[in-house]
Amino acid sequence: MVRRKNNDGVKPFPAYKTNSKNGIEKVFVQLGLTQLKHPNMLSLSPNALKLYIYILLKVEPNDVSDFVFSIADYKPLMSKNTFERARDELVDKGFIRIVEKNQHRIKMNRYALTADWRGKNVK
Repeated sequence: MVRRKNNDGVKPFPAYKTNSKNGIEKVFVQLGLTQLKHPNMLSLSPNALKLYIYILLKVEPNDVSDFVFSIADYKPLMSKNTFERARDELVDKGFIRIVEKNQHRIKMNRYALTADWRGKNVK
C-alpha cells in the first residue's frame, strides 16, 4: 500500500505564483515587506536581486549559517563576471558576507547571510 503525504493545512499557491500542477511548492522564498521597501533592497541591480533570491532558495531550507555557492549553482543564472559583480554588490550593501575567501586554494568560497543591509547606506 502506498502512503500519501498528508497536505492538510497546506495552502496551495495561486496559479500565477507557481508552475506546479497542484500549487504545492517544496521550497519557496519569504521576504518581509519592510525588507522589500528598504532602500538597499530597492537599489539592487536585477542580477544582484536574482542572485539573492537563489541564495535564499539554497540556504533557507537547510537553515545553515554559512554556505558555498559554486559555479554549478550560478552557471544556469549568469556568467562568472556577472556573478562576481552581483556578489560584490550583495556584499557591499550588506546582504551577504564572505566568510572564507579561498582565491588561491582548491576550496570554494564560503558566504553567510547577514542583516547588515538594515544599517548600510545605499551606494
